[in-house]
Amino acid sequence: MQLNSFGGSVDKEDARNQALARRAQAGDFDEELILEQLARNRVFLKPEGLQKLRESFVIVVGFGGVGSHCVASLARSGVSKIRLIDFDQVTLSSLNRHAVATLADVGIPKVQCLQRRLIAIAPWVKFDLQQEKFDGNVAARMLGPWEEDGRAPDYIVDAIDNIETKVELLRFCYDHKLPVISAMGAGCKSDPTRIIVGDIGSSRDDGLSRATRSRLKLLGITSGIPVVYSTEQA
Repeated sequence: MQLNSFGGSVDKEDARNQALARRAQAGDFDEELILEQLARNRVFLKPEGLQKLRESFVIVVGFGGVGSHCVASLARSGVSKIRLIDFDQVTLSSLNRHAVATLADVGIPKVQCLQRRLIAIAPWVKFDLQQEKFDGNVAARMLGPWEEDGRAPDYIVDAIDNIETKVELLRFCYDHKLPVISAMGAGCKSDPTRIIVGDIGSSRDDGLSRATRSRLKLLGITSGIPVVYSTEQA
């Protein structure tokens, strides 16, 4: 039985997808096929915009309902270098909100689940899997450059729901001038027209953003971090 890097078994479909991904990431994949798959993005972004997206390196931290949908969209949109950071495993309760997890994925690391499903969609995307809990002690390594070419992250997506870890990540990004966007809370909210992208200093009507803002203020950070939040009253 073939095993993956996490010690789990690999079925025939996984093996085929992984073999194709290895070829595609090594450059053995028809460029015209990639451009055909990304044709709608190319029309919207123009060729130069799509090329910029394809050359970018994005880090996503946390893979619940927000992070998993975010990284699935990034991979489908053409981003070719993505680092996935999460210590947790897929559970049965994950299946009501996770972007790509299936019943067969229950029990495996979330980062592995995402790579497993997304290379079947966009085999040319390179994933760097970090199955580890983020904290300040490992921030420099986890948010550091892409190992192959030394490229610094073009963007970091904070989809963490633990307040202490969230604040540590945002503080590190702020101190080191790393571009970041942070997802706040939207529990028991259902009106998408109330979603706002704004500065952490102006966020309101959301318990997670209020707690994050208060913790950051104690660290001397009152603005300069973009966040996504909802003004809907829960």
